[in-house]
Amino acid sequence: MLLILLLLFTAVVRSDKECGDGWHFSEEKFNDGSGKMDYFCYRTTKPAAYTWSDAEKECTKYGEGTHLISIHSSKENRWLEKRFRNDYQNQKNAGMIYRGFWIGMKRWPADGSFGTRAERDATLTGPGGPWAPLQPSYNITPIETCVMSYAFGDYFVNPYKLTEERLYNKWNDIVCGPATVTFIPGDGRHITGTLVQGLCKKRAVPCKDGEEEEEE
Repeated sequence: MLLILLLLFTAVVRSDKECGDGWHFSEEKFNDGSGKMDYFCYRTTKPAAYTWSDAEKECTKYGEGTHLISIHSSKENRWLEKRFRNDYQNQKNAGMIYRGFWIGMKRWPADGSFGTRAERDATLTGPGGPWAPLQPSYNITPIETCVMSYAFGDYFVNPYKLTEERLYNKWNDIVCGPATVTFIPGDGRHITGTLVQGLCKKRAVPCKDGEEEEEE
C-alpha cells in the first residue's frame, strides 16, 4: 500500500501548464527529426501579416529553442489538426478571411529540396506528405519557396480530379510573404486573404529526477 502511494505521489500528469501560457503540450511523443521520440510544446504567434522570416523571428521571442514548427510525421500533423481546430474556428469567427500558418519548412536553392532550417528533413515532402491538392507547385512557380499550413476546413475543388478535398493542415508552397493567396472552396467562391500567423514549436522540459510520467 505504501509503495502504491509513493508511486502516485511521484507520478507527474504532464499538461499545457508546463509549457507556459498560450502553449499546447503534445501529450504524446513525436519524432524530433533524428529518430528520437520526445514531447513538444506548440503555440501560434499573434495575428499579423508576417513574412516567413518575420514569423520565424517572432517564434524565437518565445524563448530559447523555439522556432517555426518542423513536422516529422503524419501522426504529429494529425495531432496538430485536432489540437488547434478550436483556435482555427475562433479566428474564423473573428472574421479573418485567410487563416493559414507559416511552418518551418522551405525550399533550399542549393538542391531544390524542402526541409527545415535546422534539419532540412524531407520525411514528409514526397507524394505521401500532407500537401494540399496540386501542391507543391515550385516546378511551375519557382519563387514559391516557403511553406504554409492551411488552418480551415473548407473544401477545395480539384479541377483535375473533379473532387472536393479538405484543407485542414494541408501544406502549400508559396512566396515567402506576406502571402496573399486565392483558392476556390467547395461552394465555388474565390477566397483571397493574407497569411496571419506562425506556428511555433519547442521541446518540452523533461521531467525532474525522481519523477515519472503518468501512463494512461
